[in-house]
Amino acid sequence: AAGYELVTQPEGDTADWQEKQQQTTVQRLRGKLWISVILTVPILLLSMGEMFISRPWFSQALRWKILFVLTTPVLFYAGGHFFVSAWKILKHRSADMNTLIALGTGSAYLYSSVITFFPFFFPGQMQHVYFETANGLIVDFVVKLIIKTGQALYEVVRFDSAHGCPHKDILAPDGSIKRKVWYEL
Repeated sequence: AAGYELVTQPEGDTADWQEKQQQTTVQRLRGKLWISVILTVPILLLSMGEMFISRPWFSQALRWKILFVLTTPVLFYAGGHFFVSAWKILKHRSADMNTLIALGTGSAYLYSSVITFFPFFFPGQMQHVYFETANGLIVDFVVKLIIKTGQALYEVVRFDSAHGCPHKDILAPDGSIKRKVWYEL
């Protein structure tokens, strides 16, 4: 199918299995987000620092190499799923938002990498790197992905509460005292 995988669930309680899968996904995305954010701060300082500091601490070539090293894990670890999804979709001669993200960040990264290691192929006015652009887009979309995952979890909880919680007997055991909430009065 169009870039999606079949996930089989084990026999037994599907609600527990789904909750565990969702929690695992959120934890994985949070880890990727923190790595991205931690690496983004020095990337932005190195990229935009010369606007605030009259004399740079590093040579331009060294700064570009440091930016390359810092951007690579963000792009391929935190943003790797965009590239995988884009490739799966492209194999079916289609495109979606993942394709756009992969194309934009990949081209900024590739161009900046070529400039970093082979600057003599380009005239002086073309020697600009865009590592912070590729990095910023990945971090932005990872944050949005976490927000969307949180919204999806919220909708699942809201649906369960509207249609009867599957674990009602656990949450309200026999003999429990039911209180009226102030807004129901």
